[in-house]
Amino acid sequence: MESSRSPYAGLSPYSAADADFFFGRERERRVIVNSLDARSLTLVFGPRGAGKSSLLRAGVVRALEAREPLGEPSSGPAVVVFSDWRSDPLSRLTDEIASTIERAGGEAAPSNGGSFADTVARATHVVPELYLILDSVEDYFFYHGADPTLAVGLARVLDRREATPRVLLSVRDDALGEVARFGPQLPTLLQGPIRIGHLTREGAREAIVRPLQRYGELCGTEMEIEPLLVETVLDEVQTGGHLAPEIMAQPGMGDEPGIEMAYLQIVLTRLWEEEIAMGSHCLRLATLQGLGDAQAILRETVDDALVRLSPDEQETAADVLGFLVTPSGNRIAQTIPDLAAYSGRAEADVAQVAERLSDQRIVRFVGPATIEVFHDALSAPILAWRPTARGGRKIGTGARQVKRYTVLVVVLAVVAVVELLLLLSR
Repeated sequence: MESSRSPYAGLSPYSAADADFFFGRERERRVIVNSLDARSLTLVFGPRGAGKSSLLRAGVVRALEAREPLGEPSSGPAVVVFSDWRSDPLSRLTDEIASTIERAGGEAAPSNGGSFADTVARATHVVPELYLILDSVEDYFFYHGADPTLAVGLARVLDRREATPRVLLSVRDDALGEVARFGPQLPTLLQGPIRIGHLTREGAREAIVRPLQRYGELCGTEMEIEPLLVETVLDEVQTGGHLAPEIMAQPGMGDEPGIEMAYLQIVLTRLWEEEIAMGSHCLRLATLQGLGDAQAILRETVDDALVRLSPDEQETAADVLGFLVTPSGNRIAQTIPDLAAYSGRAEADVAQVAERLSDQRIVRFVGPATIEVFHDALSAPILAWRPTARGGRKIGTGARQVKRYTVLVVVLAVVAVVELLLLLSR
């Protein structure tokens, strides 16, 4: 393991490869795995920012893949995680299942090109323990509305008498009304759904401290954290705490106390980067105070990326980003040609800005010439930045930029004092 890698996930959800550093969700992991054992269809729901994807990918997937095979064939469980709902998702899911089983079953694997039900049927003969984790299903409804194709395909698979996969659908809680549309095809979907809330304070404390301990065990470099920093971070990323008003106004947040997983990871990653850059082996409260606070770090995540753009690129970004985030904070995937048409910008200019922002993890490519905002957590800071950019004011004025200006002012003041003393001495 690289000693320079962060034990925190930042904007990206934890994956199965990051499971060594995933803590704070043991109870929820057990509940979901037990449901998959007991039922053919499980629904998981919760608010935006609760960390559902990380729980599924790093917690549930790792637990399933670690199981011993039930018998012949000798391959263990196979888990397919799918979240690409933009165009022809059932076909994409079919291909993903075929590829997964091909890796698991060699020559006996199903070939691509068959129907969804046929591919799953062949897959369960290769790997009897097949799990389909369908994540961010709210995006399916966003792109396809009331189209029942997914529900019909799942129903055909689950109605078979032979071995069937265990299916999990994960959805944001503000899309539960949309999920109810699947009721005619999947009548058991809404029976016993599992709600994943925001992290508890104790769970979040584990998510802060235990990855550092695990890092020391794996890398041989002990990292410490000041207890007061832990409590300060928890206070600042708690829902109902010190988060910015536009963040608190996001749908699904409500007033329920809890810890925002996404914002917690952004803050921790930034603190880690600052300490490592200074050669420190301890995460300190003074470092957080030097950066401003959790709210400043969130905004600087966007500002620091956009300040690297040229003035012309910033204007293009201000035009383009508005078409990637709805007023309520939902992400929308758009093609480069469509963004150029909507914004009135040249396609080449939009493509160039998209590449630059992709490098900075503000947007990501999710298909040929198609981009979306990298994470829901960036939606509110982007919406807050655009009016500032349109007002002609400089961006990048967070804590880091303030510190640069402070240093400049101090230097100029010192120069002025020196010049005054020289004049007086004459």
